[in-house]
Amino acid sequence: MVTDTHVYFYKFDEDSKSLIPKLVTTMNNFMGCISLLVDSNDKICVSYKSGQNNFTTYKRKYDHGFREIIDSTSREGTCGLSFPSKGMFMISDDDYVQIHGEKNYKLINRINVPLQQSDTDDEIEIISIAKSQDDKHLGILSGKNLIKGIESIYSLHIYIIHEDKSHTLKASCHLPESFRSVSKSFVFDKVNPDNSVIFVDNIGIKRYNYMVQSMNEMYKFKNPIQSQPDYIVFSEFQHELILASSDDVLWVNIVKKNEVDIDN
Repeated sequence: MVTDTHVYFYKFDEDSKSLIPKLVTTMNNFMGCISLLVDSNDKICVSYKSGQNNFTTYKRKYDHGFREIIDSTSREGTCGLSFPSKGMFMISDDDYVQIHGEKNYKLINRINVPLQQSDTDDEIEIISIAKSQDDKHLGILSGKNLIKGIESIYSLHIYIIHEDKSHTLKASCHLPESFRSVSKSFVFDKVNPDNSVIFVDNIGIKRYNYMVQSMNEMYKFKNPIQSQPDYIVFSEFQHELILASSDDVLWVNIVKKNEVDIDN
């Protein structure tokens, strides 16, 4: 349906006897057309406007990526994860994670995380979430959001994500004091995702076995950074990483034991 300002795309549900159209997406009528024809593959369209002595043909190059509101709740400080192999995505909140369908955005399931009780005015909440590279495990890191953008990490919960999009709590770890300053960014160990994750703090890289709750040092920085790392990104095989804090940026080759202090 074409208006002066927008073009509305509707789809008929062929399985329904009522044939009531459903709105699929909307775009700005930047062509100024009064009529629009679209091919069956949604890739080519022909537009026409009053007084035009010819037709204009358009071929889709990119998806517009229009946003659709699926939840009006404030999600400040939350995290999101996509699970392409399972056709879903996740959104975290203070003490739970919602699972939505990738195509229809509908709520599929909800993971209620059993968090520790805080002994101060600062509440313990979900800080970040991560998944294994095979989309089979979900890791949830929780702690306290303190002043000046500092996160104090307290616990780690690991869930198995099943093919039917259900979940099972696999491990619940109350982390010791030495973990309070690790980065909120963490990854599953590529070699052993069934039992280990990798943490990074300002002095080095640590592998944590969440099944037996033990830690071993993978690498100690030659150039320790000044504050808690905000972000870490590993290479595909986790041989290299780059980490950043508010003060430093460091590139590390764990295998060759090389470091580059990028911001110097």
